[in-house]
Amino acid sequence: MNRCVSIALAALTAGTMTMGLGCGTAEASCASVFGFGNSAQCTSSPTTIAVALGSGASARAEGGLGAALALGDGAFAGAFGWFGSATALGNGSKAVATSLGLALSAGPGADTHAGAAPTEVLNLAVSIGSSNAEALGVGNVALNLFGGGSEVLSFGNGNAALNTGDQSFVHAFGTFSSASNLGTYNAFVTTTPQGTANSVLSVLGSNNKVQAGDGPLALAGALFTSNQLLLKSGPGININGVTAGGAAATPPATATGAKHTAAKGLAGSKRKPAAK
Repeated sequence: MNRCVSIALAALTAGTMTMGLGCGTAEASCASVFGFGNSAQCTSSPTTIAVALGSGASARAEGGLGAALALGDGAFAGAFGWFGSATALGNGSKAVATSLGLALSAGPGADTHAGAAPTEVLNLAVSIGSSNAEALGVGNVALNLFGGGSEVLSFGNGNAALNTGDQSFVHAFGTFSSASNLGTYNAFVTTTPQGTANSVLSVLGSNNKVQAGDGPLALAGALFTSNQLLLKSGPGININGVTAGGAAATPPATATGAKHTAAKGLAGSKRKPAAK
């Protein structure tokens, strides 16, 4: 409960940070606290808080012991289920969280989803910068740290995706798998939905496409290089073309650089791809 009150108090003094986040002035604002003050722009339940500051901003906190804060023109924050926390900071930003989820969007047009259905719990999605970060399933993490124009997806169970590069696609699918892009421009790194404990990595450089799958324990990485297509299927490694263990892979459709598409879920979130 104290957490919800703290978020509400922070929202009321947040005007000092609007310029740095590209937020508009609070030409329109609303607050709904513990079910009181519900409106078209702000709704809460008896144990939640929803606050929106900015022209066209809206916040929904539904379920129990959750909080939603939207700060910026056209910003939206939605907390659904139990113990959800969603914060959208920046014009046109969006943050959605389901039960035991935390979503934070900071930057104009930033978009995060920590869960997209009632059964999707314990997810963390953060985007600092104008990118999309989604953690869907159970126990997933999707982090975008200052990358612009990127898509960071973590779908499945216990996966983690991290991006610090611009114009990149970082996808962690499967179970206990990870995908990381550290400073590479125009990277496409992904693990396949079928695999377990697989990892992909791109560090610096540009235009790298890296995929690992059909493990367990498949690892592929592009380190300090550019224009690489590196694939690993089955247990083993492929680092900068140096391989050990497993079979050679055939370039899959997901390594073409095409944007991932899937059916939409709660509040416009992408859904998990079907296993092939």
